Amino acid sequence: MNKKQFIKSKTSSKEELEKELNSLKYALCLIYSRLPMEDKNAIYNEMISSLDFNDRDLASHLNSFRVPE
Repeated sequence: MNKKQFIKSKTSSKEELEKELNSLKYALCLIYSRLPMEDKNAIYNEMISSLDFNDRDLASHLNSFRVPE
């Protein structure tokens, strides 16, 4: 008889989650900063025209990384 093994997810503290989130934000910003301006504009325009408030909020944040080349 096979026994099912249940995997318990590791419970992270709020501080650990915040640290992981900041690492992901940093990685995203690095990737975004390496894109050509045309691609940055396309991403920004798609997100800013979204009906989802979170997409528009993120677009505003990304806009701060759209330094003219």
